[in-house]
Amino acid sequence: MKQYHSLEKSEIIQELRELLKLAESEGFDVDKFERLRINRRHIGIIIRQLYNINMRLERLESRGCLFSDNERDNQVIDFMVGASGAVDRSTNYLNSWLNDADNLIIIDPYFFDFTKPSKTYRTQDSYIESMINLLPKTLKDLDVFYSNGSPRCIRPFEKHCREKGIFFQKYKTSRVHDRVLIKNDNCAKVIGTSFGALGDKVSFILDLPSEDLKLLRQELHKIKTQT
Repeated sequence: MKQYHSLEKSEIIQELRELLKLAESEGFDVDKFERLRINRRHIGIIIRQLYNINMRLERLESRGCLFSDNERDNQVIDFMVGASGAVDRSTNYLNSWLNDADNLIIIDPYFFDFTKPSKTYRTQDSYIESMINLLPKTLKDLDVFYSNGSPRCIRPFEKHCREKGIFFQKYKTSRVHDRVLIKNDNCAKVIGTSFGALGDKVSFILDLPSEDLKLLRQELHKIKTQT
């Protein structure tokens, strides 16, 4: 960093010397001098911008890779493919992660929209049963943000929530895209595909960084108040 400061200072000194030499020369042209001064000012601005970028890059490097530290290794969760057993491992992991959840937010545009069989769910009934089984016994509040859905998919969730005393709210919106599970308002997982398409394509389950979760919750609050 000190080297960058010295480089910037030396260039400024050199620039001032050249401008002074030009001003003292015979046949001094004020207009030419002004154009040159403005051009060099732009160069100075670019140098400062490069310096700021350099500072930001150094701060990012000091953080290291999010998933490179040993304490984070077990948080790169699962790799889901259409191979036998991969989906079961993923759903088992999610069941375990949700085990103590009081509050759950599900974001999936097609959560209530089972349009065709997948490798994992051959029928709509099997999909609905699997999604209901994903809900933990400790659950008290359930919010679902979706963009497409049918009453045939929604009614079983409403029935299950009534029977289990779960406060259930759904929000139809076109402002959601990625698939996310938010547990107890303080931690979240990003799902690489809609739940109904698990196993059809390669996808991942990853932690959502806390800063991104905070911003996401703010957007969800806006959707709630505007629905």
